[in-house]
Amino acid sequence: MITASERDNSPCIKLFNSSTTRHISPYKNDFTLYSPLMLSVFLNTANQQCFPAVSMGILAIQVSNRRGETELLLNSTLYTSAIRYTLVSLGTLDEEGYHT
Repeated sequence: MITASERDNSPCIKLFNSSTTRHISPYKNDFTLYSPLMLSVFLNTANQQCFPAVSMGILAIQVSNRRGETELLLNSTLYTSAIRYTLVSLGTLDEEGYHT
């Protein structure tokens, strides 16, 4: 899903993935609660690239549905500036009580 950023009209990309274990985002301004991690969490990608997440919080995202849009609050989302899109874990959404 690609939507325009309210701040500067640049693309805001969200990828929904069933094999991802955590929500991750580079959009610091979309966090409603945000705290630095005592120690960075290092994340690995499918191509074996490794990058640090430096903080965690609650991320607010808008998703389309049959009636328009709904705001989802994604708990324990990791923040890193090393990626260029929000990665939403479908398994974690299910655990948080959302239905996909």
